[in-house]
Amino acid sequence: MTATRNLLTLVLAVLLALAVPAAAQAGSLTGKVVDADSGDGIAALTVKAKAPQGAGAGESATTTGTDGSYRLPKLADGRYLLTVSKGRDLLFREVVEVEGETAKTVRLKRG
Repeated sequence: MTATRNLLTLVLAVLLALAVPAAAQAGSLTGKVVDADSGDGIAALTVKAKAPQGAGAGESATTTGTDGSYRLPKLADGRYLLTVSKGRDLLFREVVEVEGETAKTVRLKRG
């Protein structure tokens, strides 16, 4: 009976350990990149969220859609450097706090 109880405790501990990282990856960063003057979405820009060095969350990247929208899924809660670029040109950078489902609109001045 004790061996069965110990085995059950071990199995539950392993399942709990596997569930915690999955829960930490449940957040996302979504939004739009828009022209600051007109409010029109800007397509085909690269949007990246990079965690601080040593944070273990790494980097996530995507390209804005035709309406300027973007989604960076599966981000752990925490601070990220959000960048928007076109080719090698950096257009925007800001530290953002991701907590669950987080939204961020980026307004760019063209010119």
